[in-house]
Amino acid sequence: MANPKCLKFIVVISSTRHGRMSDRVLVQALKSISEQGHEYTVMDPKELKFPILEMPIHWYPDKTKAPQWLQDAEKTMLSADAFLFVSGEYNRCVPPAMANIIDHFGPNVFTAKAAGIISYSLGGGGKNVGLALTAMIQELGGMVTPAQCCINFVSTKLTEAGEFVEPDSADATALWGRIQRVVKQTAWYASAFNNQRKEYGDIPS
Repeated sequence: MANPKCLKFIVVISSTRHGRMSDRVLVQALKSISEQGHEYTVMDPKELKFPILEMPIHWYPDKTKAPQWLQDAEKTMLSADAFLFVSGEYNRCVPPAMANIIDHFGPNVFTAKAAGIISYSLGGGGKNVGLALTAMIQELGGMVTPAQCCINFVSTKLTEAGEFVEPDSADATALWGRIQRVVKQTAWYASAFNNQRKEYGDIPS
């Protein structure tokens, strides 16, 4: 039987680099979404190969004149009940591949949508990208959840297969709890937004 509270997550990952850590973190993020009874679609810049931004879709007077791949991507993004951003930290900023995806879309995609953030870093700077990404999403009308998860020194925490290096450790238990909390809060806020839209319509412009 279908879960009546099932939500659609669009999960955007950040890296195209060789040996990227996003694949490891993604395993745990998707596990959490699935265990909580939700669905997901992953937006992976390594597979989608968005070109460097020249014209975002909301700048087209007639969106049917936009490239078909961009129309299809916007349709996918608009299908989201919620967003989850799994982002590495590049020089204390949002990685360019993730920013490039986000910048192709307008506020119509993100306004009154809940967004969770799971950030990570090979060093100790993961929290910086969470702050930068929060500002970016809020500028586009999205609501970032209070709960965020930062995984510093990620290569020592997760294996290449995305499993915890020390699954029975207190650190792994705490980290899994933080991931779960981000997904749970994102789903809660997404449900609240959905209910509000049903009752009162879209957010006033």
